[in-house]
Amino acid sequence: RLVINMSNMFYLCHSLSSLNINNFITSQVENMSYLFFSCNALVSLNISSFETSKVTNLSYAFGECSSLSDLDVSHFNTRKVLDMSGIFSSCSSITSLNIKNFETSEVRNMSSMFANCNKLLLLDLSNFKTAQVTDMSYMFEYCSSLTSINLSSFNTDKVNSMIKMFRFCSSLKELNI
Repeated sequence: RLVINMSNMFYLCHSLSSLNINNFITSQVENMSYLFFSCNALVSLNISSFETSKVTNLSYAFGECSSLSDLDVSHFNTRKVLDMSGIFSSCSSITSLNIKNFETSEVRNMSSMFANCNKLLLLDLSNFKTAQVTDMSYMFEYCSSLTSINLSSFNTDKVNSMIKMFRFCSSLKELNI
């Protein structure tokens, strides 16, 4: 039987500095929450072989990977994802993320999604569909290097929490909502 749950697999592997996971078969995986949480010695992570079409939970998958500066998730199929809370939270060495292809129409939770990504300079959220999202709290908290955020495509009809969404975004000069 193929693996369906990879949650917490490398959780708190603080000293893990390299990882060869090219032969992982992830085509049936539904839960990748906390997958690499706090693997703060990882500088780069090659997950190009990851198949994510069945994943529903990506919460904190890369959370607190504070040294991670090279992360390519542009190929991720996120069509079924419901929870993206904290997915990149505290990835404090990342300067840009290519998430233009993220399909977010089913996502319910985006809280802390980019929180503490204090070196993040560019973020394209123009394709985000947020009609189902109920929680956007802390979403950009401490994104202190972002100078502009375009949220003009965001639908916030179902959102019930935006607590501290832009807290400590000290360089933010332009916010298009």
